Amino acid sequence: MNESAADARPDLHALVDRLSSEGRGFLDTIFGTHALSLIALIALVWSVVFLTVRFLRRGERPQVGAKGALALHAAGVLITCALVARRLVEAAPLIGTLIIAAGGVAVFFSLALKAKSWLVGLISVFRGRVRRGDRLTIEGYRGLLVGIDVFRLTLRTESGEEIHLPISALSERPYAVASPKKTYPVELQVYRDKPIDPAERHRIFRFAALCPYRELAGELSVRSVPEDNRRLIVRLTSWSPSAARRAEEYLRRTII
Repeated sequence: MNESAADARPDLHALVDRLSSEGRGFLDTIFGTHALSLIALIALVWSVVFLTVRFLRRGERPQVGAKGALALHAAGVLITCALVARRLVEAAPLIGTLIIAAGGVAVFFSLALKAKSWLVGLISVFRGRVRRGDRLTIEGYRGLLVGIDVFRLTLRTESGEEIHLPISALSERPYAVASPKKTYPVELQVYRDKPIDPAERHRIFRFAALCPYRELAGELSVRSVPEDNRRLIVRLTSWSPSAARRAEEYLRRTII
Protein backbone atom coordinates (compact mmCIF):
# COMPACT_ATOMS: atom_id res chain seq x y z
CA MET A 1 0.00 0.00 0.00
CA ASN A 2 2.79 2.42 0.93
CA GLU A 3 4.75 1.46 -2.18
CA SER A 4 1.75 2.31 -4.44
CA ALA A 5 1.34 5.74 -2.75
CA ALA A 6 5.04 6.47 -3.19
CA ASP A 7 4.80 5.47 -6.84
CA ALA A 8 1.81 7.81 -7.31
CA ARG A 9 3.66 10.94 -6.07
CA PRO A 10 6.12 11.17 -9.02
CA ASP A 11 3.21 10.69 -11.43
CA LEU A 12 1.32 13.58 -9.72
CA HIS A 13 4.34 15.89 -9.92
CA ALA A 14 4.88 14.96 -13.53
CA LEU A 15 1.21 15.72 -14.29
CA VAL A 16 1.44 19.15 -12.65
CA ASP A 17 4.63 19.98 -14.54
CA ARG A 18 3.08 18.87 -17.79
CA LEU A 19 -0.08 20.93 -17.23
CA SER A 20 1.92 24.03 -16.32
CA SER A 21 4.16 23.68 -19.38
CA GLU A 22 1.15 23.14 -21.62
CA GLY A 23 -0.54 26.18 -20.05
CA ARG A 24 2.48 28.35 -20.75
CA GLY A 25 2.64 27.01 -24.26
CA PHE A 26 -1.06 27.76 -24.75
CA LEU A 27 -0.61 31.36 -23.55
CA ASP A 28 2.45 31.82 -25.73
CA THR A 29 0.50 30.47 -28.69
CA ILE A 30 -2.43 32.86 -28.13
CA PHE A 31 -0.65 35.99 -27.00
CA GLY A 32 3.01 35.52 -27.67
CA THR A 33 5.85 36.56 -25.39
CA HIS A 34 5.87 40.16 -26.61
CA ALA A 35 2.12 40.49 -26.14
CA LEU A 36 2.40 39.25 -22.57
CA SER A 37 5.11 41.84 -21.93
CA LEU A 38 2.86 44.51 -23.44
CA ILE A 39 -0.05 43.46 -21.21
CA ALA A 40 2.21 43.60 -18.17
CA LEU A 41 3.42 47.06 -19.21
CA ILE A 42 -0.17 48.30 -19.64
CA ALA A 43 -1.08 46.94 -16.21
CA LEU A 44 1.94 48.68 -14.70
CA VAL A 45 1.06 52.01 -16.33
CA TRP A 46 -2.54 51.70 -15.15
CA SER A 47 -1.39 51.01 -11.60
CA VAL A 48 0.99 53.99 -11.66
CA VAL A 49 -1.79 56.27 -12.96
CA PHE A 50 -4.17 55.00 -10.29
CA LEU A 51 -1.63 55.60 -7.53
CA THR A 52 -0.84 59.08 -8.89
CA VAL A 53 -4.52 60.03 -8.89
CA ARG A 54 -4.90 58.76 -5.35
CA PHE A 55 -1.83 60.78 -4.34
CA LEU A 56 -3.31 63.95 -5.85
CA ARG A 57 -6.63 63.31 -4.08
CA ARG A 58 -5.12 62.20 -0.82
CA GLY A 59 -7.09 64.78 1.19
CA GLU A 60 -10.44 63.23 0.28
CA ARG A 61 -12.14 60.49 2.26
CA PRO A 62 -11.67 57.16 0.44
CA GLN A 63 -14.77 55.33 -0.76
CA VAL A 64 -15.70 51.77 0.13
CA GLY A 65 -13.18 49.38 -1.39
CA ALA A 66 -10.76 52.16 -2.32
CA LYS A 67 -8.19 51.04 0.25
CA GLY A 68 -8.21 47.51 -1.11
CA ALA A 69 -7.77 48.75 -4.68
CA LEU A 70 -4.98 51.04 -3.52
CA ALA A 71 -3.18 48.17 -1.81
CA LEU A 72 -3.64 45.94 -4.87
CA HIS A 73 -2.19 48.51 -7.27
CA ALA A 74 0.67 49.31 -4.90
CA ALA A 75 1.49 45.61 -4.60
CA GLY A 76 1.43 45.26 -8.38
CA VAL A 77 3.82 48.17 -8.83
CA LEU A 78 6.18 46.86 -6.15
CA ILE A 79 6.21 43.35 -7.61
CA THR A 80 6.88 44.68 -11.11
CA CYS A 81 9.66 46.93 -9.82
CA ALA A 82 11.17 44.00 -7.96
CA LEU A 83 11.15 41.84 -11.11
CA VAL A 84 12.68 44.65 -13.16
CA ALA A 85 15.33 45.21 -10.49
CA ARG A 86 16.12 41.50 -10.48
CA ARG A 87 16.63 41.56 -14.24
CA LEU A 88 18.84 44.63 -13.94
CA VAL A 89 20.89 42.98 -11.21
CA GLU A 90 21.47 39.99 -13.45
CA ALA A 91 22.55 42.21 -16.34
CA ALA A 92 24.38 45.04 -14.56
CA PRO A 93 26.29 45.68 -11.34
CA LEU A 94 24.32 46.31 -8.20
CA ILE A 95 25.53 49.91 -7.81
CA GLY A 96 24.37 50.82 -11.31
CA THR A 97 20.99 49.26 -10.61
CA LEU A 98 20.58 51.30 -7.44
CA ILE A 99 21.49 54.51 -9.28
CA ILE A 100 18.98 53.77 -12.02
CA ALA A 101 16.27 52.92 -9.49
CA ALA A 102 16.91 56.06 -7.42
CA GLY A 103 16.91 58.24 -10.52
CA GLY A 104 13.68 56.69 -11.73
CA VAL A 105 11.97 57.26 -8.38
CA ALA A 106 13.17 60.89 -8.27
CA VAL A 107 11.95 61.56 -11.81
CA PHE A 108 8.60 59.94 -11.05
CA PHE A 109 7.94 62.01 -7.94
CA SER A 110 9.15 65.21 -9.64
CA LEU A 111 6.76 64.64 -12.53
CA ALA A 112 3.97 63.76 -10.10
CA LEU A 113 4.42 67.03 -8.18
CA LYS A 114 4.54 69.03 -11.41
CA ALA A 115 1.41 67.28 -12.64
CA LYS A 116 -0.32 68.02 -9.35
CA SER A 117 0.50 71.75 -9.53
CA TRP A 118 -0.65 71.93 -13.13
CA LEU A 119 -3.85 70.03 -12.37
CA VAL A 120 -4.72 72.21 -9.36
CA GLY A 121 -4.18 75.36 -11.43
CA LEU A 122 -6.34 74.00 -14.23
CA ILE A 123 -9.11 73.13 -11.77
CA SER A 124 -8.98 76.71 -10.43
CA VAL A 125 -9.63 77.96 -13.96
CA PHE A 126 -12.42 75.45 -14.62
CA ARG A 127 -14.15 76.37 -11.35
CA GLY A 128 -14.11 80.04 -12.28
CA ARG A 129 -11.78 81.24 -9.54
CA VAL A 130 -9.86 83.20 -12.16
CA ARG A 131 -11.41 84.45 -15.38
CA ARG A 132 -10.37 86.45 -18.37
CA GLY A 133 -10.80 90.12 -17.53
CA ASP A 134 -9.95 89.77 -13.82
CA ARG A 135 -7.34 91.90 -12.10
CA LEU A 136 -4.76 89.36 -10.95
CA THR A 137 -1.86 89.85 -8.55
CA ILE A 138 0.60 86.94 -8.45
CA GLU A 139 4.37 86.47 -8.05
CA GLY A 140 4.90 90.22 -7.71
CA TYR A 141 3.06 90.95 -10.96
CA ARG A 142 -0.21 92.82 -11.22
CA GLY A 143 -2.28 93.27 -14.31
CA LEU A 144 -5.31 92.37 -16.38
CA LEU A 145 -5.75 88.68 -17.19
CA VAL A 146 -6.10 88.74 -20.97
CA GLY A 147 -5.34 85.13 -21.87
CA ILE A 148 -5.86 81.66 -20.38
CA ASP A 149 -4.93 78.37 -21.99
CA VAL A 150 -4.14 74.89 -20.76
CA PHE A 151 -0.55 75.63 -19.74
CA ARG A 152 -0.14 79.36 -19.13
CA LEU A 153 -1.69 82.68 -18.11
CA THR A 154 -1.15 85.99 -19.90
CA LEU A 155 -1.13 89.19 -17.84
CA ARG A 156 -1.14 92.70 -19.27
CA THR A 157 0.40 95.20 -16.88
CA GLU A 158 -0.44 98.89 -16.63
CA SER A 159 2.55 99.68 -18.84
CA GLY A 160 1.12 97.49 -21.61
CA GLU A 161 3.68 94.69 -21.20
CA GLU A 162 2.40 91.13 -21.52
CA ILE A 163 3.74 88.60 -19.01
CA HIS A 164 3.33 84.85 -19.42
CA LEU A 165 3.09 82.70 -16.29
CA PRO A 166 2.65 78.92 -16.00
CA ILE A 167 -0.82 77.88 -14.94
CA SER A 168 0.78 75.87 -12.11
CA ALA A 169 1.57 79.21 -10.43
CA LEU A 170 -2.06 79.30 -9.25
CA SER A 171 -1.26 76.41 -6.90
CA GLU A 172 2.38 77.20 -6.10
CA ARG A 173 2.03 80.92 -5.28
CA PRO A 174 -0.57 82.98 -3.39
CA TYR A 175 -2.64 85.22 -5.62
CA ALA A 176 -5.39 87.82 -5.35
CA VAL A 177 -8.23 88.34 -7.80
CA ALA A 178 -10.34 91.45 -8.26
CA SER A 179 -13.26 90.63 -10.54
CA PRO A 180 -14.97 93.57 -12.23
CA LYS A 181 -18.55 94.10 -11.11
CA LYS A 182 -21.27 94.06 -13.70
CA THR A 183 -23.01 97.44 -13.85
CA TYR A 184 -26.01 98.74 -15.76
CA PRO A 185 -25.78 102.21 -17.33
CA VAL A 186 -28.55 104.79 -17.06
CA GLU A 187 -28.60 107.67 -19.52
CA LEU A 188 -31.08 110.54 -19.59
CA GLN A 189 -31.28 113.61 -21.79
CA VAL A 190 -32.35 116.87 -20.14
CA TYR A 191 -33.82 119.63 -22.27
CA ARG A 192 -34.57 123.22 -21.30
CA ASP A 193 -36.27 126.02 -23.22
CA LYS A 194 -33.31 128.33 -22.69
CA PRO A 195 -29.53 127.77 -22.48
CA ILE A 196 -28.48 125.92 -19.35
CA ASP A 197 -26.28 128.01 -17.08
CA PRO A 198 -23.61 126.63 -14.67
CA ALA A 199 -25.94 126.90 -11.65
CA GLU A 200 -28.60 124.77 -13.32
CA ARG A 201 -25.98 122.28 -14.43
CA HIS A 202 -24.64 122.02 -10.87
CA ARG A 203 -28.18 121.46 -9.56
CA ILE A 204 -28.74 118.62 -12.04
CA PHE A 205 -25.39 117.07 -11.08
CA ARG A 206 -26.30 117.27 -7.37
CA PHE A 207 -29.62 115.47 -7.93
CA ALA A 208 -27.86 112.76 -9.97
CA ALA A 209 -25.21 112.31 -7.27
CA LEU A 210 -27.91 111.90 -4.61
CA CYS A 211 -29.70 109.15 -6.56
CA PRO A 212 -30.23 106.22 -4.11
CA TYR A 213 -29.97 103.66 -6.93
CA ARG A 214 -26.56 104.79 -8.17
CA GLU A 215 -23.46 102.62 -7.94
CA LEU A 216 -21.23 104.74 -5.73
CA ALA A 217 -17.99 103.59 -7.35
CA GLY A 218 -19.48 103.73 -10.83
CA GLU A 219 -19.70 106.37 -13.50
CA LEU A 220 -21.41 109.73 -12.88
CA SER A 221 -21.29 112.47 -15.50
CA VAL A 222 -23.31 115.44 -16.69
CA ARG A 223 -22.09 116.63 -20.06
CA SER A 224 -23.43 119.11 -22.54
CA VAL A 225 -24.21 118.57 -26.20
CA PRO A 226 -21.90 120.68 -28.37
CA GLU A 227 -24.57 121.39 -30.97
CA ASP A 228 -27.21 122.51 -28.46
CA ASN A 229 -26.53 124.44 -25.25
CA ARG A 230 -30.07 123.77 -24.05
CA ARG A 231 -29.49 120.03 -23.74
CA LEU A 232 -27.55 117.93 -21.21
CA ILE A 233 -26.84 114.20 -21.00
CA VAL A 234 -26.86 112.67 -17.51
CA ARG A 235 -25.18 109.29 -17.18
CA LEU A 236 -24.73 107.04 -14.15
CA THR A 237 -24.52 103.31 -13.37
CA SER A 238 -26.61 100.96 -11.21
CA TRP A 239 -26.03 97.46 -9.87
CA SER A 240 -29.06 95.67 -11.35
CA PRO A 241 -31.68 96.13 -14.08
CA SER A 242 -34.41 96.96 -11.55
CA ALA A 243 -32.15 99.52 -9.85
CA ALA A 244 -31.41 101.05 -13.26
CA ARG A 245 -35.13 101.45 -13.98
CA ARG A 246 -35.71 103.07 -10.59
CA ALA A 247 -32.73 105.36 -11.09
CA GLU A 248 -34.15 106.53 -14.40
CA GLU A 249 -37.54 107.17 -12.76
CA TYR A 250 -35.81 109.13 -10.01
CA LEU A 251 -33.93 111.30 -12.50
CA ARG A 252 -37.06 112.01 -14.51
CA ARG A 253 -38.97 112.91 -11.37
CA THR A 254 -36.35 115.21 -9.83
CA ILE A 255 -34.64 116.74 -12.86
CA ILE A 256 -37.17 116.85 -15.66
